Amino acid sequence: MFVLGLRAPGLTPTHQYSSFGGRRDQGEASGGDTSEQRSASDGSTWRNFWRKIWKLLPFMWPKSSPLLQLQLFICFLLLAAMRVCNVFVPIFYKRIVDALSESGLLSQGYSAVHWPWVQVLAWVSLKSLQGGGMNQGLLNQARSFLWIRIQQHISRETLVGLFQHLHSLSLRWHMSRKTGEVLRVVDRANSAINNLMSLLVFNIFPTIVDILVAIIYFAVAFNIWFGVIILVAMVIYLTCTIIITEWRTKFRRSMNTADNEQRTTSVDSLLNAETVKYFSMESYEVNRYKEKILTYQVEEWKSSASLIMLNVFQSFVMNGGLLGISLYCAVKVADRELTVGDFVLLGTYFIQLMGPLNWLGTLYRVIQESFINMENMFDLMSEKVEVDDKLNAITLVKRESSPEIKLDNISFHYLPEKPVLDKVSFTVKPGTTTAIVGASGSGKTTIGKLLARMYDVTEGCIEIGGVDLRDYTQTSLRQNIGVVPQDTVLFNDTIRYNIRYGRMAASDQEVEEAARMADIHT
Repeated sequence: MFVLGLRAPGLTPTHQYSSFGGRRDQGEASGGDTSEQRSASDGSTWRNFWRKIWKLLPFMWPKSSPLLQLQLFICFLLLAAMRVCNVFVPIFYKRIVDALSESGLLSQGYSAVHWPWVQVLAWVSLKSLQGGGMNQGLLNQARSFLWIRIQQHISRETLVGLFQHLHSLSLRWHMSRKTGEVLRVVDRANSAINNLMSLLVFNIFPTIVDILVAIIYFAVAFNIWFGVIILVAMVIYLTCTIIITEWRTKFRRSMNTADNEQRTTSVDSLLNAETVKYFSMESYEVNRYKEKILTYQVEEWKSSASLIMLNVFQSFVMNGGLLGISLYCAVKVADRELTVGDFVLLGTYFIQLMGPLNWLGTLYRVIQESFINMENMFDLMSEKVEVDDKLNAITLVKRESSPEIKLDNISFHYLPEKPVLDKVSFTVKPGTTTAIVGASGSGKTTIGKLLARMYDVTEGCIEIGGVDLRDYTQTSLRQNIGVVPQDTVLFNDTIRYNIRYGRMAASDQEVEEAARMADIHT
């Protein structure tokens, strides 16, 4: 699988992964330069790393809360304290072993040494601050406690900002997108952003600092060869981890694509349950969903199998480094150049590094997967707003009498090759009723959507009260237009809520009166 996979390492463009906007295919079809149309999901996940981080900074930095900024600063102080503990825990352990080893010689007539209770007390205290596996020490727990509110801020700002952007996009965009796929993208992006900063700042960076400190400490406190052994092991480990992880990126991307399709199929099928029942297609829908799950599981197997291969290789490299430094140190102890405590120090320190390094490979993969999961979100955020308010748009004020509506030589098309309206003109006088009659697809519904400015006309203009529709703010325009849609869609809430949705400030009595006027109250 590895040899075959080299045909398409992680840098291969994944055109099928994201279809938002459809810009890549258009660029290729026209034969033009597609550099501007490239999706965030093309190439390596680390491509444009700083640009991606820069996009996320407004969501991550709690600029409106001095208290959260203080908590973030304290988190960095606790992080520095954890690095200090990582250095001194093995050192005090070595001192305890050396003291107890000398004490063990009392039976052979050697002079007595002091009881190392101070070293034991300091070692246990530092160990409680440092913690054991998974960094479950007091310092890390305090940092995790302070991080809760910061993480909630990041999640809230991201979700609200993305949700606001989605609602600002035109109706054309929403009508051409699969709701299930969009929701899946938002879910995965939220989870990824929650993890990204925590992993980068509190795991990746500290681990790299620990490696550098260990290399320098061993080279200075013992000799240069101890530092060289650790350096070589770390370089091989990190280099191979990055290379193999980049290689298996395509498996993760393919798995995400299959996951999107599975989610989209299930949502679309359930949303159209009535149509499914009309045509007795229940068995077909179940089988189609099953096929999507099977496709996803094939891609999931590839991703999981390549992960196991990576873990085996990482274990081989790390244990090889431990073997090398242990054998060299044992020779020095046998030659009485080092003490037994030094052997314990080296082994303890190296094993202490192995824990974060094993997690570093995992964290690198998680960070990479977080970027992959955010790529579709970046594509969503880069979508241009098709229908937007002018810079100095005016407010349409509610009037006692209806204003005149004038359609002046308007043309419109959803697709350039299929015009819907061509040079249409008519006027709706105040206090009158105008009916538009025509065959299906002739543009009746389209005119209603143009009046509500769901789309902008291609040519001509629509005037309300003598003012171009595009000069009004969209909010004030739509607040003054009552719409009974062709297909009634209800929110999953009470009937009272759905009636009140046209004016949320309406009282219960007004809602009930509206229901009576529509002959649905009883």
